[in-house]
Amino acid sequence: LVERAAKVDVLTVSLAGQAATDEAARTYYEANRNDFTEACVSHILVTTREKANELRGRITGGEDFAGVARTDSLDTQSSSQGGDLGCDINSDTFDAPPFTSAVLNQPVGQVGDVVQTQAGFHLILVRSRTVPPLEEVTARAREKVVTANKAKLQEWINNAVAEAKIEVNPKYGTFDKTTLAVVPPVAPTTTVSPDQPPQSGIQPLRP
Repeated sequence: LVERAAKVDVLTVSLAGQAATDEAARTYYEANRNDFTEACVSHILVTTREKANELRGRITGGEDFAGVARTDSLDTQSSSQGGDLGCDINSDTFDAPPFTSAVLNQPVGQVGDVVQTQAGFHLILVRSRTVPPLEEVTARAREKVVTANKAKLQEWINNAVAEAKIEVNPKYGTFDKTTLAVVPPVAPTTTVSPDQPPQSGIQPLRP
């Protein structure tokens, strides 16, 4: 399975016009540095925008962000740490585009505008933001190259399947080129009346 997955990755990179995975990783890294940015981030989570604006006013007025996070943030995992989420926050950490955008773009050292996600309303403080050298994120760069070119791989597969002659043992079903899957055969259906004797050739015993 590992070998097959590696071959698929190599094929994907090749379809993207790259000669080697490392070369493709470097090219992607240079063109998409934001994808590798890592930040030290703290946040405060509340349920309403009004509450978030109130807390933001307190912080910009001089109160300590960490202290407000400890007393008012609803994120129980980070509030005891003053809202600290760690220093390895990147574009892949959270499935929340507004939060990620703030982490990557708002000024460092300042509490940004209120950010809304499915979890609630956030005040975000980016304490620092850096882009690690390629040598530290090569594996991630390779993965992103493959992910970015999955559409080309799927197009290649669709074209190859369309031109191929694919035979399936009838007892397993038929191959559907639209879904790229084997469709199982339909089981025969029979209906037997409760009063109908079995068709085995053996008559039932009668009292």
